[in-house]
Amino acid sequence: QTMGKQGHVVPVGGGLGLAPIFPQLRAVKQAGNHTTCIVGFRSKDLVFWADKLAEFSDELILCTDDGSTGRAGFVTSALKDVLDTGKPDVVVAIGPMPMMHACVDTTRPYGVKTMVSLNTIMVDGTGMCGPCRRPVVGAAKFACGRLLHSERGAQRPRGVYGGWCI
Repeated sequence: QTMGKQGHVVPVGGGLGLAPIFPQLRAVKQAGNHTTCIVGFRSKDLVFWADKLAEFSDELILCTDDGSTGRAGFVTSALKDVLDTGKPDVVVAIGPMPMMHACVDTTRPYGVKTMVSLNTIMVDGTGMCGPCRRPVVGAAKFACGRLLHSERGAQRPRGVYGGWCI
């Protein structure tokens, strides 16, 4: 998804969520946005791409759960600090479902547009199976392969046949 010029964009990546966060970060920076990139890992031994991310970040905040490098704690604590110091225009969170849900919960009181990736619950990428059907502003939307601003991103809906499709 192309965002273009938004202002201040905060990509938040957790673990393997950095793979899709990197091209998003690069694209928004090249479009002329101010970027604060927040990334989280369990420990120093699992950190990767810090140099690549720093190249396209006005500010890079690296977090580790155990405090072995960077800031100790979860990405949501760093995100809250960014929200408290100056309201960003857009937050894009990609990583484990609980992390993305926590990011949405963190940004909600600030009224910041927040997009999360639902790729982890995709099956066919066409909308036929149903897990990508999400309620957004009172209407059902299909999110296969797209970033989606959703209030219920962490809930997996029942599939077409009544069971879990995943």
